[in-house]
Amino acid sequence: MNKTRKPQGQKAKKCVGPAKYHNWFDPFLFWQIELARKTAGGPNMSTRNIVKELKKRDYNTFKGLNRTTVDEWIDRHPGLMPRWKQSVLARMKQGSDPGHTKGGPKGILAKHPEIVNSIKKRLISLRGTGATLTVVTTRAIVIATIMHLKPEILQERFRDGSTFQASESFIRKWLRTTMGWSRRKGTQAAQKLPENWEELCEKSAFRKAYVIKEDDIPDYLHVNSDQTQVKFAPGDNMTWTETGAKQVQIYGGEDKRAFTVMVSISNSGVLLPMQAIYSGKTVRSCPSVQSSHYQDLINAGFLLEASGTATYWSNHETMHSFVNKILAPYFDNAKAANGLAKSQSSLWTIDVWSVHRSKEFINWMKKHHPTIILDFVPGGCT
Repeated sequence: MNKTRKPQGQKAKKCVGPAKYHNWFDPFLFWQIELARKTAGGPNMSTRNIVKELKKRDYNTFKGLNRTTVDEWIDRHPGLMPRWKQSVLARMKQGSDPGHTKGGPKGILAKHPEIVNSIKKRLISLRGTGATLTVVTTRAIVIATIMHLKPEILQERFRDGSTFQASESFIRKWLRTTMGWSRRKGTQAAQKLPENWEELCEKSAFRKAYVIKEDDIPDYLHVNSDQTQVKFAPGDNMTWTETGAKQVQIYGGEDKRAFTVMVSISNSGVLLPMQAIYSGKTVRSCPSVQSSHYQDLINAGFLLEASGTATYWSNHETMHSFVNKILAPYFDNAKAANGLAKSQSSLWTIDVWSVHRSKEFINWMKKHHPTIILDFVPGGCT
């Protein structure tokens, strides 16, 4: 058979094949898939929206991914919220497993398992205390361990004349491969959902429905309030720890300058003025009256108050102030605007914090604001 030869000087045509195959369970890629699930998938994990979001973010990488493939990864068991199948999570975890314990890029720490084991023990011990681990702190531990056990590694020269520097990219890869860790956000590890949370929330909904029906409470007389911490110089509360960890403890994560804000909104969508609470016993703990737009804030009904203690947490006194100056006036004005009697009941939903559930506060509410019915969110379900 004669073979056809291309003329000299003519380039061969490039063969256009199928899209490049990706291991979707690679931790880096699956992290992006999980992010799309959170931002676009919704509670029903819409595969159409997930794939659409991925292609919008990085079309070249995810152009070969289709919704039917993603749908096969989801467990849609009747009666439960959709979630990734356990087999999918296991494959993702396996994708970050190097299959050995030699640690790091080959030729650097692979020949020194005693150094790798020492570094691993120190990192695991620190995470056990809740300490935050960043690339910078991990790099310091790696360098210090090498200097202590085998400093000549830092003097060893490679073919290009460079020496081992434990760069940030090296540390990130080492944490993912050798430790099987990923960067995670700190959580409130002390609190978990109770086993019967669905039953508790169902009973809570029934209580609300009963009160609303029996006392004829309109939506604008149902207010939900919650206290939140606001940091003056917030950090991201991120640390390196086990991939897939549900609870991530961070010691000292709350030891920062902060204040408390009481945020409230009615069931009709009205945002009430906020109360800000600062640690200290005098008004000097609060923002200066010379601050920009300070008077605008006060005119809008906002409260800026000192806690009267060494902490910025709300207490009985600040709660009394919030009810007297923000909550009760809102209810009174709403009743007047809608032609309701002052004796009309209203509903206030708050969490089960010790101050809220204390006999002192409940009795104070009954005495001074008897028309406001307290409704508590079940413990651990906020």
